[in-house]
Amino acid sequence: MKNLRIFLVLSLCFSVASILSAQHLQTGFIKGIVTDTEGVPLPGVAITVTGPNLIGSRTAITTESGTFRVPALPPGTYTLETGLEGFQTVKREGVIVNVGVVVRISIEMAPSPVEEEITVIAASPVVDIQSTKVVTIMTKELMENLPLNRSLSDIMESTPGTVGSVMHGGTEISNAYEIDGVNVNDPCMNGRFLTIQYDAMEEVEMITGGIPAQVGNTSGSFVNVVTKSGGNEFHGNLQLYYTNEDLSEILFPEHQLTALGVGKPEAAISDVDTSGTFGGPIMKDKLWFFSTLAYYKSKYHSNFIPTTISGKSYDQYPNERREYSGMLKLTTQISDSLRLFIMGHFRDYLNPYYSWGDPRTTVDSTQVYKIKQWTGTANLTWLLGTETFLDLRAAISDRKWPILYHEGTENEKHYYDAYTWYDWGSTFRFGEHVWRNIRQASARLTHFQDDFLGGDHEIRAGVEWQWGVDEWAWYRPDPIHWDWYNGSPYYYRGLYGTTEPVPGLGDGRISISMCGATQEDSYANGSGYRIGVFLQDSWTIKGRLTLNIGVRFDTYNGYMPATVKKASAGIAEAIGAATMEPLFDINPYGELQFNEWKDVMSWNPISPRIGITYDLFGDGKTALKASFSQYSEALPVMYFQTVHPHRPRSFSFNWWDDNNNQQLDAPGIDTYEHYGTWPTSLFEDYYKKRIDEDIKAPMFDEFTASIQHELFQDFNVSLQYIWRQKRDTVDTVMWDPDADKYWYTYEQAPEYWIPFTTIVPEHGDFPEEEVTLYFMSNNAPGWFSQFDNVPEAKRKYQAVEFMFNKRMSNGWQLGGSIVYSVTKGNNSGSYGSVWGYGGAYDHANWWVNRYGHMPFDRPLNIKIFGTFALPLRFLASFLLNYNTGSPWGREITVYAPADWLAANNCNSWFAGYWYTRVYVELPGSRRNVHYSNLDFRLEKEFVLPYGKIGVFVDVFNLLGRTELRVGQNPGGDWFPVAENTNVGTYTPSYWYGKVDRAIGSRTWKLSIRYTF
Repeated sequence: MKNLRIFLVLSLCFSVASILSAQHLQTGFIKGIVTDTEGVPLPGVAITVTGPNLIGSRTAITTESGTFRVPALPPGTYTLETGLEGFQTVKREGVIVNVGVVVRISIEMAPSPVEEEITVIAASPVVDIQSTKVVTIMTKELMENLPLNRSLSDIMESTPGTVGSVMHGGTEISNAYEIDGVNVNDPCMNGRFLTIQYDAMEEVEMITGGIPAQVGNTSGSFVNVVTKSGGNEFHGNLQLYYTNEDLSEILFPEHQLTALGVGKPEAAISDVDTSGTFGGPIMKDKLWFFSTLAYYKSKYHSNFIPTTISGKSYDQYPNERREYSGMLKLTTQISDSLRLFIMGHFRDYLNPYYSWGDPRTTVDSTQVYKIKQWTGTANLTWLLGTETFLDLRAAISDRKWPILYHEGTENEKHYYDAYTWYDWGSTFRFGEHVWRNIRQASARLTHFQDDFLGGDHEIRAGVEWQWGVDEWAWYRPDPIHWDWYNGSPYYYRGLYGTTEPVPGLGDGRISISMCGATQEDSYANGSGYRIGVFLQDSWTIKGRLTLNIGVRFDTYNGYMPATVKKASAGIAEAIGAATMEPLFDINPYGELQFNEWKDVMSWNPISPRIGITYDLFGDGKTALKASFSQYSEALPVMYFQTVHPHRPRSFSFNWWDDNNNQQLDAPGIDTYEHYGTWPTSLFEDYYKKRIDEDIKAPMFDEFTASIQHELFQDFNVSLQYIWRQKRDTVDTVMWDPDADKYWYTYEQAPEYWIPFTTIVPEHGDFPEEEVTLYFMSNNAPGWFSQFDNVPEAKRKYQAVEFMFNKRMSNGWQLGGSIVYSVTKGNNSGSYGSVWGYGGAYDHANWWVNRYGHMPFDRPLNIKIFGTFALPLRFLASFLLNYNTGSPWGREITVYAPADWLAANNCNSWFAGYWYTRVYVELPGSRRNVHYSNLDFRLEKEFVLPYGKIGVFVDVFNLLGRTELRVGQNPGGDWFPVAENTNVGTYTPSYWYGKVDRAIGSRTWKLSIRYTF
């Protein structure tokens, strides 16, 4: 029945798509009316549109009602010219078309017995009275003038309500990205797969609410990049952007950093960004080209905190990056009705000290991180008439991504001190070789139907196909991860402060990764496809009321091929044979076979999108808007690849150093005991049960309401409200496959979880708190998880936003936003917590004091930017950001007394495992210091006979903001002597009260730019 429903919906949508397949996401269009001086509509007027971004010209003829429409116009500035015998010829200049916007204009023509031409320069509208999108557009002028770090990430962060890459309370996989109409989301994790060179971007549209139905693969945000094209005149630029250590002012004295025991704040040692663009005609009005070439190299002080481990000093090391990139785009007007462009892009990236941003990762635990990527796209736009146009697109993007060990660390173990949080020896991850590939095609068409059912219609529909591959090989020559505690190789001795093995636990603990020794030895490959269809109508009634009604259907499906995992190296295979094979009849560290798995995971969401706009006064200057939308979350390969039985996973072991040599020796010399996760998921009968066959796509429900008003020429303001919530969250939860029973909360399985109430003692200004947590009963089944919708998962966002924007005119531009919002839930929404691999929702202790303010919650978020032309061809620009501090709450790890565990039939290993770490306070009970920053640019322009030169300086952190990140959360370990008491031993976290890092540098970047 389910498959029949899918077939019927697909059949219906494909039938519609065969007639209509639409979008204008990469273009805008002009809609207008022509009247005489008495206001009478003029039919039969010839309209000709020209502009520097348009090959040739576009024409239209006004209808009986005097209206006309010119669709599929690339972003830019246009001139309209009218022609009708017996009337003046009117030339309307300076009509600005932005991506995805309908520009409405009125033209008045006076009777004239002779040929006469007048030129009109009038303001372009700044309020979109048709769309219900919550949108910010970064124009070419803003990108050229603002003191940005020349990246799409910086552009996104300028968007109202955005924190990092998270927009309007979404998650880090919520955003859909398109470049020239091609989806560039990573098939594995749904992040941004392709980074286009900064100077290649013509315009960037960021839709953060009210997204139309033609946008899929998103759960609430859409980043739409349109690249530049050539022109009928040759044009281009050369730019050098540079800073070094002499231009990077550390705002802390050297002796203060030494006294604090931290390294230098992150600041440039050297930073060189060079780029060039060149475009123009190969054949005027027929064939254009545009090209870019860029080289970037930087070296920064990392945030590593110098330390000494086992007598070896680890100093601060640099964070280095090097990148080459280039693009070539060819655009041709094949005929009056056919326009084609093809684009190729390449990128070569190297980071030799990749540390995942952890200030306690030593240099030998970093990785060599490389990317080689190329992308090719093609787009054909076919004008089937003034009322209909079709877009056909195809693309392929390929990335090879080796992540390597540093020479000399390949055969080392990975060490981690659970007290100081330092990593050393080798990377905590793996050597990895990743190949990711996207192939896609789409057909989208727009049809305009006026005077139908009492209004004018813009009907869009389309079909999209996308296939993504993630081939992932990883290896560890020595797969052992060795936990230390406060400098002791014996984790349990250090934790409990003894000189002998801890009864039931031993001397220490290790974990062993389940992988082969070389690149060819272990794989977890996966691929997935998506087919999406949509239908949408923008129905305008009497020129003032517009109903935007749309729906889309997507079907996602995952696949994993057969692979073989080879045996692990070192003593890992022997440990598995001695401890796990007798218990479970399988050795995870021996050779294992994985059979092909089709239809691993699939979902088929339907997403309605409904909006309404009303031109309040009928003059196009004030609009009331409201929308209700549903967005289905994407299905990245990582979602189902996490259940692959051979993917990177570790099993944990207690260790007895029987010969007291402080080394890990093979079984028979030392003793090992497995604890924690059972290897049940390695058996085909079980791992195929790890995904619920009735799983549904996670959905975001959204409501928006706003009023937008043109305050004066080129300046608009808006006030809007946004409400959004996530439901049907997908993650792994504890499940007993034999009993078909969930047990990830205490309420589901009180027989498996034994409550333990304790009183955490006060510490400093942290009051005494009573908290109830849970230990696992010996009656509980094996630790086995299933991918499913989690009804208890919550995520909600609300915001009130005030925004203003003055486009560049009369020598100045200004924009900004003031956002008051709240984001609450019980999962952070970060990359590590949203694909089922980060432990979210897994067990009963996850829910203890969990629902609160999420890490991306910033109640007050202010962003203001502007550019001002000064005398003598000087230009001054600024970018101001202010955020409320990030939320947090006190956490602690609780260890129940051994006698209580025994008396209550509890699993003793659970007392020493991290799952007993719980929140004592709700997240958001406390906040870090607020963030404020002002960046500034001053530019001087020199006009040459052939082009112009701009010389400018950017000052980042102009006002000299500094911050000391201090360990504020006492965290630590609590050993109560009994239940319901505050008597026991409490050891706060090593980092409590210590400076984690110093933040504070002022950087001056110099640039020279030649433009012609």
